[in-house]
Amino acid sequence: MRASEFLTELFDPKSFNWEFRGSEEAFANFKVGEQEFLWWARVMNARYPNVWTLGFKQRDQDDYEKSFGRTGTGNEFTVIPTVVAITKSFLQQYGDKVMELRFSSDDEGGDSGRTSAYTRMVKRLLPTWNLHTKKEAGETDFYLTNPKAYEKVDEEIIDEMPLPADWNPAQYGPGTTFKARLAYALERAKKLGTGSSRVATVIDYEGRPTVLKIAKNQKGLAQNSVEADILSDGYGSQLGILIPIIDYDEQNREPTWIHTEMAQKATDKQLSSIMKCGDLSMLVHAANSIAGKKSFYSYDSVVKYLRDHGASDSDLETFTDYTNVLADLANSFDVELADMARAANWGLYHGKPVIVDVGFNSNVMNQYYKK
Repeated sequence: MRASEFLTELFDPKSFNWEFRGSEEAFANFKVGEQEFLWWARVMNARYPNVWTLGFKQRDQDDYEKSFGRTGTGNEFTVIPTVVAITKSFLQQYGDKVMELRFSSDDEGGDSGRTSAYTRMVKRLLPTWNLHTKKEAGETDFYLTNPKAYEKVDEEIIDEMPLPADWNPAQYGPGTTFKARLAYALERAKKLGTGSSRVATVIDYEGRPTVLKIAKNQKGLAQNSVEADILSDGYGSQLGILIPIIDYDEQNREPTWIHTEMAQKATDKQLSSIMKCGDLSMLVHAANSIAGKKSFYSYDSVVKYLRDHGASDSDLETFTDYTNVLADLANSFDVELADMARAANWGLYHGKPVIVDVGFNSNVMNQYYKK
């Protein structure tokens, strides 16, 4: 590499703009000359919320089958330092929510220069993190792990299953602490798991298992409040895509608990098969496009992809019905749809897909995730 090129790579990042920062997904854009690029990061798997995949691409590459993590323009020495700058900003804002980063470099055609550039990028970006690479099928996969990851115990993830009549409401009244509320609940119900803001328990109600979600901090209260408002709204219940609500805490301004029906767990594959969407990410991007929100892919491009991969007119009609309902949910209740790309936020209720966690809107995002 020429000295001038190396200096450019080190010291000439372009300005960038955040398009979206959510609990499981983030997007930023920047321009090099006339070409716009999109940087993205997202949680790879709901069971590993601290493992994120990272990539970038040209904005006009509207094709699911194009590889991420390459510039394709010959402007690598400007693009790469900009990617470094965005990633640094992302890590500063998300902190310990990110314990591992993964991305790939395309080595087809003997292009080892790109992989070398990415290796330098990694060493400069995260010099104390552990780097592992694996070459396979013309690509080099990068695995970056924060040393702190080995000191932490992985959080359990809420399995959405399920207030019994014999519980004392005073235990959840004003002035009680989060710790006391949780202790009371966990003495009387089976704990399923805990996330960063809420604990889920299974309780029997009128002879059937149901879900009780209890806030463990202020963020959990905010999510309970959003979820209770949406699930108890008459219009929201008519959308047919939300888990039915049974009851919620009305003693406090923000509900300390929310009680819903139980949905059967479902995989991305099962849900996508019913909604004819390829995968949940496609569904979310198409719905955001219909809702007039910024989207990684347009509704039309997703439809074209599905049609090119064998979707029938009937399949596309089903897919469009679900995207329209999600778009309506987003516009009517200001719901951020990014989290709907995770199967953990869905379930099957009476055999139909329903959203079981709808507590993430723009207010929650701006207050607790966006800085």
